[in-house]
Amino acid sequence: MEIIQKAEAKEKGLKAFFTGLPCPQGHIEPRSVANGVCYECSRQKSREWYANNKEKAIAWKRNWIAQNKEQFADRRKRYRSRAETRAKEMLAMAKFASKKKNVACDLDYEWILSKLTTGTCEMTGVKFDLEPLPEGRQNPYTASMDRIKPELGYVKTNVRMILWALNAAFNSYGEHVYADIARVFLAKNPTTGTSLT
Repeated sequence: MEIIQKAEAKEKGLKAFFTGLPCPQGHIEPRSVANGVCYECSRQKSREWYANNKEKAIAWKRNWIAQNKEQFADRRKRYRSRAETRAKEMLAMAKFASKKKNVACDLDYEWILSKLTTGTCEMTGVKFDLEPLPEGRQNPYTASMDRIKPELGYVKTNVRMILWALNAAFNSYGEHVYADIARVFLAKNPTTGTSLT
């Protein structure tokens, strides 16, 4: 990040400044113009507060969502439609799932983001559409991380970015069953789904 002092950042109407020097806790991070606290210190404080007030935080969030359904839906739509924020969400989900399933995970933000910005399904070449459908419905053309061999976990050599609809079809019985059914279906319905060809 470019060096910019607090006074200059404030004059330009920026929310953060960056000195390039460590804060008292040793973090080399941007700092808030409002209070001078570095972003990592703020994140740590937020995590500590959440750990000590988890039930209160969850209840507050539920109440806020219930009272602001349209605002939440719009915020969620914008968050999931951008590759940068979607990559963060996918990484968090992969880490959570790997702990729950007790499998390996070596994915990182940059790797996931590169897959999303490439913009196409690794198995079909069909372009991703990250924008959610109305009423929170899953977009079949959105991106989804597929573990080729589930037992190997969320590792770069075992994960491919494919269409959500394709991953959902593979999930229960695998790609070979899906391929057999798809071949028979297309043979009997040759003009179905020609918009992607």
